[in-house]
Amino acid sequence: MHNHRFILEDTPNITEGGDIIVSGCFLGNVLRINQSGVKNLGNFGYDIPSVAIYPDNSMAISGYYRAGFCRVDREGKKVWSTPLAYADCLPTINRNNVAVVGSLNDGLSSFFTAEGSQIGSYHRTAVFSEYSQDFWIARSEEYCKTFY
Repeated sequence: MHNHRFILEDTPNITEGGDIIVSGCFLGNVLRINQSGVKNLGNFGYDIPSVAIYPDNSMAISGYYRAGFCRVDREGKKVWSTPLAYADCLPTINRNNVAVVGSLNDGLSSFFTAEGSQIGSYHRTAVFSEYSQDFWIARSEEYCKTFY
């Protein structure tokens, strides 16, 4: 593997195939690391939290102030993007491949299908966890609540 120095704020995730995906909170790059080396998948914005990974190893990225909330394939090519340009919270994907992400600037969170269509919103900026097949738990500054 190539030598690469990671910034302390870099946040990793791991694909089904064992690739390590590192998103840079400071520089906005998303990197894929595997036995072949380190590949820069692109610069998607500022303050990139850990990406969420779909079953096909594509990724949901909160590309604050550049790419917005988007989905990219494992090579970094954009599959779709949304109008949520200031998405800056940790994205989550449930077992139905619905992705949700919050935006502090917009003061809301939005839900998107696997194809990138918005199917709902929540009136607070939050991070989410899947509670069951049809329910989410939203954690916001204001309070924690179960949301569907």
